[in-house]
Amino acid sequence: MHEKAGDFYEKMNVLDRALDSFVQGHAFRKAVELAKRAFPSHVVTLEEEWGDWLASQKQLDLSIEHFVQAGVFNKAIEAALSAKMEPRRPTCFEPKNRSCKTILQENCKTLR
Repeated sequence: MHEKAGDFYEKMNVLDRALDSFVQGHAFRKAVELAKRAFPSHVVTLEEEWGDWLASQKQLDLSIEHFVQAGVFNKAIEAALSAKMEPRRPTCFEPKNRSCKTILQENCKTLR
């Protein structure tokens, strides 16, 4: 129901209400797509919310990528450990630069 309301608001160009409706309806893909176009500063927050929602639905393996996109590496690591993905490290944890590597190392130490 909320997703349909979001579609309606988006067609009416009432984008803030559309975004809120998508989030309330857990239509995070549409919410992120809209945010990328109209509210770029909300994208990171939405990615984290999407990851939180997936984790609450016990879809931990899917939540990992959204936590990484949001830069919330401690949640990504916790989700990976909870999903029993520790023996084979997910490829999304391959650090692309030194700062990411440092953040991952710090978070791994706190989880041990």
